[in-house]
Amino acid sequence: MRSAIIYNLARIIGAIQIHLEDSSGEAEAGINWWDKRPIHPTTLIRYHFGEQTPEMNEAWEFMAALTLGMKNTVESNGANFIVFTTAGDEGERQWYIDHGLMYSDLEGDFILWEGKRYPVHWDIELEKIDQITTRYNIPLIKPVRAYERYKINDAHPNANGNLNMALDIVDFLLVGESVLSNWAER
Repeated sequence: MRSAIIYNLARIIGAIQIHLEDSSGEAEAGINWWDKRPIHPTTLIRYHFGEQTPEMNEAWEFMAALTLGMKNTVESNGANFIVFTTAGDEGERQWYIDHGLMYSDLEGDFILWEGKRYPVHWDIELEKIDQITTRYNIPLIKPVRAYERYKINDAHPNANGNLNMALDIVDFLLVGESVLSNWAER
């Protein structure tokens, strides 16, 4: 699963299987999603506790370089650069739980695959993005509200989720006076 071609092919096959198996458009309640798919769940970056693989660390360093490049381009053209992310959003986490892609109990979030429990570090993407933006002194708008998702097999935020994203951005801009006043001084 370290090959991008194999990984993406597996995702395409999985999407086709979902489409063929779920013509009703309803979530598969009570079915362990991972047991039905050919993708090992620990290949996805958010499902890791502890050490990242070297490939994942390289991917995050590439993301850091892209982010710095965007910041430099934006600022060289006289604009201000802020990063907004939905990573770590409680609405998406709940969607994963509701659709059997992830479970949660007193020990924390986890995935079951082939009878084995894999802990989920849901906030790892948010932590990595926070590290990148902190390293390059970039303001970061994190999810504060839950971004509600569609109930059926679409993990994108619905209208309420989009409204909550907009409210998080507005709150950041209104409350983050130091960010705005620093920009005004430029």
